[in-house]
Amino acid sequence: MQSKKVKRAALLLTLCASAMAPAAAHAEGWSFSSGVDYTSGDYGTGQDTDILIAPFSVTFEGERWRASATATYVSVEGAPGVVPGATSAIGAGSPLSGVTNPLGGGLLGSNPSLAPEISEQGLGDTTLEVAFIPHVGDSGARISVSGAARLPTGDEERSLGAGETILSGAVGASHPIGDRVGIYGAVGYSQALDSDEGGVFVSGGLEGRVTDTMLIGASAEWSEASVAGAPERTQATLYSSFALSDHVRIAAYAVAGPSDAAPDAGGGLRLTLR
Repeated sequence: MQSKKVKRAALLLTLCASAMAPAAAHAEGWSFSSGVDYTSGDYGTGQDTDILIAPFSVTFEGERWRASATATYVSVEGAPGVVPGATSAIGAGSPLSGVTNPLGGGLLGSNPSLAPEISEQGLGDTTLEVAFIPHVGDSGARISVSGAARLPTGDEERSLGAGETILSGAVGASHPIGDRVGIYGAVGYSQALDSDEGGVFVSGGLEGRVTDTMLIGASAEWSEASVAGAPERTQATLYSSFALSDHVRIAAYAVAGPSDAAPDAGGGLRLTLR
């Protein structure tokens, strides 16, 4: 089983590298990012589930708005019914580093621990997001409004997707504290269209620049279930982001949470080309 995980991790890294050719970067507001997320936990089933995700994102940023699309390639090994990213809050990421809420799992089904272990990989769900910044204060404080749609492009029966469209809206704010430190937070609501499940999410964080090219931060998130059968999620994230050049940034994070919907442990890498 361990060799399978290594092979899948190598496959995802290869896919990430092929999607990030330098020629893809665009000077006028375009950015492209990818990476690898790995999380592990029992999600209340009593059986460990390992999730590998390779997200592929394209973003266009204007002066006070941003639009992005993210597709995912997913590998799931463990209990059936643990859906990658099923209860993640949308629109609550770090304003400086580009580190968004990590992709984890949300428990679905009445008693998945009684079912046999699964091993699946393939296309996951796709997320479309638009964000606006209606206010920028003299101090650099910002207020943002965002909306997103998670589309069910992943196969629900293979535990690769939520199996329904989930809409989210959020209001966020960030405020600098001195020249190198800032706080941020967001509150929002997610609504699943087919199951009619909905839930509030709240997140907040603190980050600071260690140097002109490197920053570190920490954030916490709580969210109600937005998919039928999924429990509430509580998790914390530590992250760091480093600018390799004016056009290339790399970020890394570690995540853990006490709730059933959060992974016991996880981490990831992101590479962004502008």
